[in-house]
Amino acid sequence: MPLGDSPRRTEVIRAADPLGADALLAAVPAMNADADTAALTVALRTLVPDPDRAARWSVADALAAMRDLGILLGSLKRHGVQPLAAVPEALPLLELLGHRTDMIPRDTVHHYTTWNPPGPRRRTYTGHPTEARLQDAVRMVFPGLVAALDDCGRIARLEPYDPGFAAALDRVGRHVRTMVDSIDLTVAQVPPEYFALTLRPYFEEVDVAGRPYLGPAAAQVPLWLVDLTLWQCDRSDPAYDAFLAESLPYALPAWRAFHARHRGGVSAVSKLSAAVSWEGADRLPPALTASAQALGRVLRLLKTFRARHLGIARKAYREDVRLYEEGSGGAPVALLRSILDLTRENETMVRRATVRCRPAGAPAGPSAAQRREGAVEMSPHTPAPSPHRSAHGYGGRGPHIVIAGGGVAGLTTALALHAAGFERITVVEAAPAIRPVGAGLNLMPNAVRELDALGLLDALEAGALRTRELRYYHRSGGLISREPRGLGAGYRWPQLSVHRGHLQQVLAGAVRARLGPAALVTGVRVRGVEPLPDGRPRLRLEHRAGSVHGRASLEPDVLVGADGIRSAVRAALHPEEGAPPWNGTLVWRGVSRMPARAVGPAMFIAGDDRQKAVVYPMSRPTGPGREVLVNWALARPAADTGGAPADPGAAGAADGDERLLGDWNRPVPVETFLPYYEGWEFDGVSVPAVLRAADSAHVYPMVDREPLDRWTHGRTTLVGDAAHAMYPIGSNGATQSIVDARALAHALALHPADPAEGLAAYERARRPVTTALQRANRELGPEVVINLAHARAPHGFTDIHEVIPAEELAAIACRYAATGAFDPGTVNLGSPYEVPLPAIG
Repeated sequence: MPLGDSPRRTEVIRAADPLGADALLAAVPAMNADADTAALTVALRTLVPDPDRAARWSVADALAAMRDLGILLGSLKRHGVQPLAAVPEALPLLELLGHRTDMIPRDTVHHYTTWNPPGPRRRTYTGHPTEARLQDAVRMVFPGLVAALDDCGRIARLEPYDPGFAAALDRVGRHVRTMVDSIDLTVAQVPPEYFALTLRPYFEEVDVAGRPYLGPAAAQVPLWLVDLTLWQCDRSDPAYDAFLAESLPYALPAWRAFHARHRGGVSAVSKLSAAVSWEGADRLPPALTASAQALGRVLRLLKTFRARHLGIARKAYREDVRLYEEGSGGAPVALLRSILDLTRENETMVRRATVRCRPAGAPAGPSAAQRREGAVEMSPHTPAPSPHRSAHGYGGRGPHIVIAGGGVAGLTTALALHAAGFERITVVEAAPAIRPVGAGLNLMPNAVRELDALGLLDALEAGALRTRELRYYHRSGGLISREPRGLGAGYRWPQLSVHRGHLQQVLAGAVRARLGPAALVTGVRVRGVEPLPDGRPRLRLEHRAGSVHGRASLEPDVLVGADGIRSAVRAALHPEEGAPPWNGTLVWRGVSRMPARAVGPAMFIAGDDRQKAVVYPMSRPTGPGREVLVNWALARPAADTGGAPADPGAAGAADGDERLLGDWNRPVPVETFLPYYEGWEFDGVSVPAVLRAADSAHVYPMVDREPLDRWTHGRTTLVGDAAHAMYPIGSNGATQSIVDARALAHALALHPADPAEGLAAYERARRPVTTALQRANRELGPEVVINLAHARAPHGFTDIHEVIPAEELAAIACRYAATGAFDPGTVNLGSPYEVPLPAIG
């Protein structure tokens, strides 16, 4: 797909005059000088053509028409007139042109600059030479940036070890240099006062069909797509993300497609950092060194451009000059400062990561690959290699970090922090003991990769089962799809089905062995959190041991809320939030023990848009009966259960007992829901037989949490369900908690002097990903295929591909994997969260 207009197409658009507007638009500067809104209104009304004629225009003609209409839209708005209130007959035309060109229904920076004819036909608001200079400064960067996007696509596909990676970065750097030259030209030729007082008012929002659209702004120049490739896709900032989300509709269709392909991918900075962390030698391979140097050069050029852009904006929007609070593209000066800081942060990371420093004779430590091959024997009681333990500059034994919650998220966070060089870690858990409770869960390969890096894979696999295949079934029994999983899908790490209790015991054992028995304190609940003036938290704790109760307060350096969906830490940070929202569905969960032959080797998800069953084995066959542990989860709307009061979960929710929302451990007799699944059998696996083999069952109202716009407050942050509880879909609950833990430890280690900035960097990297997954899970993620199959073939089918084409099935799975960046290509790059040895720089 071409990423920009060819020179020939650009010339065609510039030459086009479908509205016959040349003469009329030449008079617009004089109308604006006189603030003649009546003449401008007549001009706009005059240019509106017959709809039938406009419908026959080519795309080039449609773009040229929008360009010419845009000059009048901006002119009227500059003088306080909403254009479509004055000329409502223009509305259908703008909507037609927007649809025809696949762009917004008003003019953009492309119309105002790239597609604007030069010479006497130039469209301007003022006719002033300075306006033409500003247009030309923007126009001069477009060809280079379009070419840079081709190279950005190559960078996204290549690895830093490939010589083409450095070559593509150098070409991008040359194009960014053009941006620097352009802004230097702008500084020399366009006074900030002229832009702020004369030109900026023509770039105001215009309402079209009740929706405001931003004016043509240089913010829509595709430099943000270069940022996306180099660092923004996984090292961003909430404010920058929000700005890009608002700006994206103003971009060319090909640029929007580029963004969709690479959003949520692995940035060049992350790939380079991961590659450097894999290298054990003092010297990097030549190709990797070249890539690091090239990436550093282009980031320095970006930093130079951002600094000069910020300088111009500060002058144009200083209080004694500005008429508006922010740029015409919706970017306040504070955002430009933030983008500059992020660019500088990534450039510094690249520079420091490539300076090798190892004490003489110090071992490199085993790699994850070596451990998988058995070269080094690891157990949860073996301290993970940490030759850099004193490298973070905190002094003494480092900061005191308290983790609220001893579940999967909290225990993994403790181990990840320890592996990253932190020593003073305390986990407080409300339960009186860490017991192997709960049902089963699936760990995706990206989480298994991180547990492997912590030296836990062997111990974990001893009580788990590799998930080799996932099948989706129609309620009638027809097979919708079958997907290989884990190693069979091309990952370097397996997907694991495991009992939550086993995982938690492995994690807890490793915490006690590596951090010491005192690091995990049970029977202690966080009751409140308040910030101190220096950003540290003050915790109010409640201790309970039998009939003895006690209260205390604690002021750690860092607090991590890992206390689940009903997190006390989250409640303290967001006191207005209330209980988790319930979607009206009940989930029943349990574990059965059955002969392996009765349950089969695969994980399956079956049902329709009203009722669902998930069943999978999660242990190897044992004993004379070759039995396996089987995890099962069933879902059905509470309204369809024959009376909500019969169900503790439904009754509690209906009666307003918020304590039941988020509680996985409400017991319920199997007989209360078994009748809904009579007759459900899929390739010989009987769901009723699985249910009858269960010792117990639990009911859970399906709840999640609304995505937050902020996790981190000073030196307090959230991980796991406390941060982003999501519907139990796509095997991403525990998986994302584990990734959170590693990302948090990595970010704190990279910001040794400022824990608050480390927590903010962690949030920038993780919150956009988990928010996207929360929303995707509300739309049922990859499990939407069973709904599609039922909707299109409610009574079953003979050939699924006549119901859902194979390409559509594959696209659904790929789209969900891309949302969370856990596709094989991304995961197989290795962990981006390995903390490098101390660097000089």
